[in-house]
Amino acid sequence: ALLVPVGYWFFDTRERSIRFFVFLTLLSIPVAAFGIFQYFAGPGWLTSLSPGFARAVFYASGAGTGTTGGVYFRTISTFVQTGGFAIYLCFMMLVAVAQFNMASLRKERWWIIAAFGLQFLALLTTGGRAPLVLFFVGIALLMTMQGRMARLLPILAVLAVLFIGSVI
Repeated sequence: ALLVPVGYWFFDTRERSIRFFVFLTLLSIPVAAFGIFQYFAGPGWLTSLSPGFARAVFYASGAGTGTTGGVYFRTISTFVQTGGFAIYLCFMMLVAVAQFNMASLRKERWWIIAAFGLQFLALLTTGGRAPLVLFFVGIALLMTMQGRMARLLPILAVLAVLFIGSVI
């Protein structure tokens, strides 16, 4: 409650708010790139940095059956668990989509698209399904608020078919 006046002071104009979210998007690029690097480097690289990462690697791997032999590595990037990293990427992807649609950021579209691509690839390395669902729900809400429901219906139909196909 004490920081509410500070928030109003910091975001007193629309331009300052936009600049802050642009900064967040720029900051997400190295975080997402580090998560992708972790995926290709593997869990051994992470534990070679420090034995303290063994708990994070244990959390991010599982025992089960299937083609992978029950072992899969879920990246954490600069976070302590895969869930937090995945939700962060979901939020930043929604921010990037909103920035892509802003007229005042037309000149920056190329790096916003690049940031979105990195965030999406990093989200795939986390192995989380819930953030993907949250992302599509967020896109549906955004399109609904913008009055683009007619464009949303075919996308929802395709997503429903993909969802049913993935759980059968």
